[in-house]
Amino acid sequence: MTKNTVWMAGGIVIAIGAVAYLTYNSQPAAKDAAGTIVAAKRAQTDGTNSMNPQPSSSTTTDERAQANGDGSADRAAADRGAADRASSDRASADRASADRASADRASADRASADRASADRASADRASADRASADRASADRASADRASADRAAADRASADRASADRAAADRASADRAAADRASADRASSN
Repeated sequence: MTKNTVWMAGGIVIAIGAVAYLTYNSQPAAKDAAGTIVAAKRAQTDGTNSMNPQPSSSTTTDERAQANGDGSADRAAADRGAADRASSDRASADRASADRASADRASADRASADRASADRASADRASADRASADRASADRASADRASADRAAADRASADRASADRAAADRASADRAAADRASADRASSN
């Protein structure tokens, strides 16, 4: 697996874990809690339930507060609103933290990609340098061969010149001998 795949899989797992944690560990909204928990308490305190559906004549706290003109119901609603805002603030802070973590991971991925690109560029330059050195070595070998060929040609030319001089010397010696022989013949006549 590549590094990016591992980071992406890890990010997905963390995101799912954060959503599950926030879903199951946050307090329920005050309006949700009032609709279920308070109704269940009323059923127990009033004595009414599914087995005994007869309502009692007692009144609930909310009903008494409304009847008395008491502000406790307003205070309870305000408390529920404050709890909702606090829960919303916590969720917003958690999302901001997750966003920062995601940005940090993206920055780390970009840095890793930049390093990999730099490594590849360095390897390419090294390969080009080696190829250039190989070409220079081949050029030197070719020049050495050409120099050796010229030296051999020079030696062959010198050998031919020496042979030509030797032949000329023999021809000159032959002519001198012929001249002597001719002179000897002339003097004996």
